[in-house]
Amino acid sequence: MLTILYGNEILLILVILEVFGNARLEVLRAVLDGILQTHSSSFNDESLRTLLCEAECIINSRPLSVENIGDPLSLKPITPMMLLTGKSRIVLPPPGAFGEAAAYSRRQWKRVQHVVNEFWSRWRKEYLTNLQERTRWISKRRNFQIGDVVMVKSDDKRNQWPVGRVIKANVDEHGHCRKVTIKLINGEVERPITNIVLLEEYEK
Repeated sequence: MLTILYGNEILLILVILEVFGNARLEVLRAVLDGILQTHSSSFNDESLRTLLCEAECIINSRPLSVENIGDPLSLKPITPMMLLTGKSRIVLPPPGAFGEAAAYSRRQWKRVQHVVNEFWSRWRKEYLTNLQERTRWISKRRNFQIGDVVMVKSDDKRNQWPVGRVIKANVDEHGHCRKVTIKLINGEVERPITNIVLLEEYEK
């Protein structure tokens, strides 16, 4: 359970701490604090509850299991939301664009969706950065290999975390892997290694 002080109120976000980890919990707290401080005047009680429910859904929608990744016939990867609710359906955002103009809409729900999109963008960036190993270019690091499970950095819709398995690693003349081909559940994509995050190394 994550607690955040908002004015004189204590807000609660339900997360599974053993799965989430203390380091990422602090990242989440920083992102939510920033969002709430920036948009504090935009919320009434109902819209604040909606924002927290949406944030809770986003946080708990990331996949935990990597078995049979890329197989369209396999079961969906387990997520914290499945463990919390017992449901496997992915909650998608409402249709429509909620860009900068939505922040000034007269309709409260549109303003909330704009803020939720902002939270999604910031959380995804911070979360993936936290996952990604930081190493200097001068130090030797392991190349991506066929069979590695990776998460793709993308601009997909909210609650979508594209996870796949490397099926081809392109190595340059210096022996460094710069691009990989990844098998996702809906096809194959080629991405530079700067746009992917290693989740699990392939073990022969």
